[in-house]
Amino acid sequence: MKIVIRLLSVILTICLFIPVVNVSSAETQRLLGDANNDGIVTISDVTALQRHIAQSETLDFESQAAGDVDASGNLNITDATTIQRFLAEMDVAYQINEPLSLYEKESSAALSALKNRLAQTKAAAGGKPVLICSYDTDDIHLSNSAYTYDNALAAMAFISAGDKDDAETILDAFVYVTEHDRYKPGRIRNAYAADTVYYYNGGDSVKLPGWWNASAGRWEEDQTQVGCNTGNTSYAALALLQYDKAYGSDKYLTTAKTLMDWVLDECSDSTDGFASGFERWPENGDVAVLKYKSTENNIDAYAAFKQLYAVTGEQKYRDAADSALRFIKSMYDSDRGLFYVGTLDDGSTNKSIAALDAQVWSAMALGDEFAPYTAALDVADGMKLPDGGYPFYTANANGGWWAEGTAFTALMLRERNQYEKNIAAMNALYRPDGLVCSGGKRI
Repeated sequence: MKIVIRLLSVILTICLFIPVVNVSSAETQRLLGDANNDGIVTISDVTALQRHIAQSETLDFESQAAGDVDASGNLNITDATTIQRFLAEMDVAYQINEPLSLYEKESSAALSALKNRLAQTKAAAGGKPVLICSYDTDDIHLSNSAYTYDNALAAMAFISAGDKDDAETILDAFVYVTEHDRYKPGRIRNAYAADTVYYYNGGDSVKLPGWWNASAGRWEEDQTQVGCNTGNTSYAALALLQYDKAYGSDKYLTTAKTLMDWVLDECSDSTDGFASGFERWPENGDVAVLKYKSTENNIDAYAAFKQLYAVTGEQKYRDAADSALRFIKSMYDSDRGLFYVGTLDDGSTNKSIAALDAQVWSAMALGDEFAPYTAALDVADGMKLPDGGYPFYTANANGGWWAEGTAFTALMLRERNQYEKNIAAMNALYRPDGLVCSGGKRI
């Protein structure tokens, strides 16, 4: 069997790298060595670096990246000396005064791989709506699965890259599957059949992932893949809203509202936050209600509802965002300095594990609201493994690390101006030849 390679690793690294590499245009791109961001490399950049090293001044992330001329992952006197040597017209080993290319090769390779995969998918679909397969594997349970979450991130990556057409391909498929669900329109499943999601059965419904069980002589589907989940639904809505914001449109607003209205209608109860959703087959009257509430799912919902309120001004979305926010905050244990993963079916707090995503996602989503909870980042930092990767949770018995979580942690560290830790996490995701890691293993 092949190694299972989830495209998510590629997608996330694109989302992370493109905004760092491309400042705005070739004419204004940051130069290596330009630590003070005045457009030229001079002795003033040496002074800026020295002040940063002496901790009398803190450079922002891009300035630290520009000042790290030897790409060591940290700023030290060697960088300042190297710039001085360059200014004295002495030979140096680095491309000072050339455009900064932090992870440019890697991001370009990842974007190309993603675009090629989508192009192949579209070519085979004959004009029908398509979603990208999430895994490269011979495992029949995953080989034709296109996860909504993964495809939402792919759309966000294309939007970040300015690739409007490819983003629309995925988002148009989201609109189609929302409007043509085989049970009832107005929902989005956790996964669909990879490649074309179109299935003509007299009513143009949607193909869900599955496999032929030869020994039993029947088609089978996974109860989780065909379910509907608050987090996946919220990520689809976020991708739709990101497109509209990027291109000044309201093309996907109706679908984004439909999806988050589903969360409001189907995953609310009399308490704060939103339940996880449903599994199994409602079209057959076979439904498993997931009553537990996930901190990570509520972070996703908070972000989507907050953006919907900003766009529409509808009070119900502000109320929903506030409900999710109160739930997230209620999961914080001030004594332990961490966010719990959520609640159990009976509403009690699940204290069994300390997971990375509850700490990192909350830091990115809450903004200024996160100020009282920064101790949670010490928990995340303490999970870092020697090679720079981060595992899913603290009780990491096998020593492996989580590619998705590592990428999100890198993004969080960048947002919080922690350059050295960001670079260590980013470097963990790549081999020297630029190939992406998957699940903490080199491929």
